Amino acid sequence: SKCNDPHCVTGVLKLYLRELPEPLIPFALFSPFTSISISASHEEMVKHIRSLLPRIPPVHTRALSFLFRFLSRVTAYSDQNFMTPENLSIVFAPNILRLQEGAGNALNLIQASPVVTRLADIMIRESSSIFETIDDPYASHSPSSSSSSSSSSSSVSRSNFVTAA
Repeated sequence: SKCNDPHCVTGVLKLYLRELPEPLIPFALFSPFTSISISASHEEMVKHIRSLLPRIPPVHTRALSFLFRFLSRVTAYSDQNFMTPENLSIVFAPNILRLQEGAGNALNLIQASPVVTRLADIMIRESSSIFETIDDPYASHSPSSSSSSSSSSSSVSRSNFVTAA
C-alpha cells in the first residue's frame, strides 16, 4: 500500500538510519566526535566536525551531506512544521552518531547525548559550509520552489514532506 503521510516517510528514514549495521558516523568515531566540550563555541564545533570528516568513509560523508542539507531545508519551514534545527537534531542525532551496543555503553551514550545533539544541530545549521566540498543536490532548488519541482507520479510531494517532517 502507498503511504501518503510524510510522518510515515520520516519514520522509515529514522528506522533505516537506526538499523544500519554501521551508523553514518562510524562507531569508531563516536569518541573523537564527542570529545569536544558541550560548552565549546559554535565555531569550535564546526572546526571540530570538519577536522573529523576525512576519517568518515566517503560514501557515508556523501550520505551525511545529503541528509543534513535536506534537514536544513526542512528547517526553512519550521514556522509550519515546528521542526527547528534543535528539534531535528533531537530526532536524528541518536540514529547517526551512536555507540555500538554492549556492556557499559548505555551510560556513555547518556552522558554524551547533549554533545551528540549539539553536533547534529550544528551540522544542520552549517551543512552548506561543513560539506562545502561535496556537491549540493539541492543547489538548483530553492526551498520556495520545491513544490513546483515535485513529480506528479509521486504519492508524497516534496513540499508536503519538507513541511511535515
